[in-house]
Formats: sequence, structure tokens, C-alpha cells
Amino acid sequence: MSEQAVNDNIFTCPFTSRQLKPLSVAELVTVNAQVAQNQLCFYSGVPVRFKLEKAYASDNHLYIYPVIDDILLLQKDTAVVAKNRTENPFLRVSEHKVEEFYSVFNFSGDKAVVASPSTKPLAPEELKSLKNLLPKSGACFLSAFSEHADSILNLEFGTQFDHYVHLDYNIDRIRSVKEQLSAKTIYVLAEMNDLPFADASIDAFFSFDFINNYEKDFQHMAYDELKRALSPSGASVVLYDKAKPMHAGAKRKNELLSKKALSYIAPWKKVKVPTIHFHPMSDASNSSATNVVAKTSLGRQLS
Repeated sequence: MSEQAVNDNIFTCPFTSRQLKPLSVAELVTVNAQVAQNQLCFYSGVPVRFKLEKAYASDNHLYIYPVIDDILLLQKDTAVVAKNRTENPFLRVSEHKVEEFYSVFNFSGDKAVVASPSTKPLAPEELKSLKNLLPKSGACFLSAFSEHADSILNLEFGTQFDHYVHLDYNIDRIRSVKEQLSAKTIYVLAEMNDLPFADASIDAFFSFDFINNYEKDFQHMAYDELKRALSPSGASVVLYDKAKPMHAGAKRKNELLSKKALSYIAPWKKVKVPTIHFHPMSDASNSSATNVVAKTSLGRQLS
């Protein structure tokens, strides 16, 4: 993973929203000594049982985020912390929960682990039409939630961004496209409703996941996170299943109506906001998740 994106302040700690920094060789030695002494856990309380070859940390060093297979783990569940900073320091985590955690996140890349349900690729003409809604250049292009490398490459073709990032909440789906994408792509394990990106750092974003496959609160949080992370001149395309309630779209419409009303009442208060396109899809089987699931990272992957 390129450290330039970190130096350019694109990524932030999901807990603190503070800048990340790479751990030095000496710092990794110290961290791995603590791992060997069972002093470090993932945020859920599961002990860390492997050596960290590369990692980033919040600038206050309270949260450490490993890099595995060139994938930066930026979900809260995958943050490495001291035992007294876990989600519940007084709760003993059973061996069954430990095994379940390692099975879900599949840090070792075990081929026997089944990845999340497949998604159908968009038709080329539809993808081309949606691509035209996005900027062609800028600081950061973010694609998300797809195991179809050709679709991602077609979105990136002919564009010029400083950084190309591919995000997913499933590490195996990232692995399925990683070898086919450009060598300059940065891979991140994260959540749509908890984007580990600095404010206004993303210029173009395309999500293949159906946002309305998730509960209302999740949709609203994902929409708010997208607004926060997109630059004022940025744009995004988010797919949704038109057969299901679309709470994020409704919230977007209400905000646009309020903004339009304000432009009449106080035209001097005009503020440029990013463009968010919600694109309807009719085939629910194209979705990467077929059921409404819990808000948490681990809950989603266990569903």
C-alpha cells in the first residue's frame, strides 16, 4: 500500500477521525513484542494472534490498523488496541468467539472460507452512462463493494486521479479483484456508514452495493458519511433496489428541497455541495446482501 495517500491526509482513524501515520520498523518491533506477550487485542476483545508486518496508527497511537495482503484494515472491529481499550474490557471473550472472529475476517486468506454472495456486473452501456456522472480527475477516486474487476477498471479508464482506492467490508471480495486491478490501487476494509476518510477528500465515488438492503438508520448514516467525505465539487453514484424502501434517497430529496427554499429566502448563503446520484436497479439478485442486517461490521459479515 502506498504511504503517499496517508501523507496526503486522505485516511483517518475511524474512532478519532485523526490522521493516520505509518508505524516505523522500531515501532512494529515494540508492537509485535506486545502481541507475543498477549497485551494487544482487536477492539472486540479478541486477542491478536499474528505478527504485524505493516500497520498504521492514529496520531496518538491508541489505535493500530494492520495491513494484510496489502489491504488496510480500517474497520473499528479490526483496530488493534491495548486490553483496557477494548469494547468491553471486563468481558471475557470465549474461544468460540475468537475462532468465529478469525473465520469471518479470514486474515490468513484461507481458500476454504466462502466469500460473501456474488453481485452481477452492470451492463457496459449502463456502466458507461453512470460513469459520465462522475468527475474525470481529482485527488481521490473511490470504488466500493464489487468483485467484478472489469467494472472497476472501466470506471477508472480514461480518468486521472492522484489516488485510486477500492473499499469493501469483506476481505475475501477485495482479494477476488486485487490481482486484476491496477498496481496503484489502494485496498481498504471499511464500512459505508463509517468511512475512514478525511472530510471532502473524495472526488468520485461509485458504490455497487444496494444501499437500501440495509436498515433505515444505516442508510441515513451512510448517506451522511458520503456527504461528509465527498469534496464540494465531487460526485457519487450509489445503486439501490427500486423494489425496496429507499430512506437515504428520501432524506436526500428533503435536504435538496430545504436547500432550494433557502436559496430563495437567503440567496447569499449559497453553499456548493457534492452531487449524489441514487441509481435504481430492478434485479434484487444484483445486490451484495440479500437481507437487512445489523449495523456493526462483524454483524454484517456474520449475517
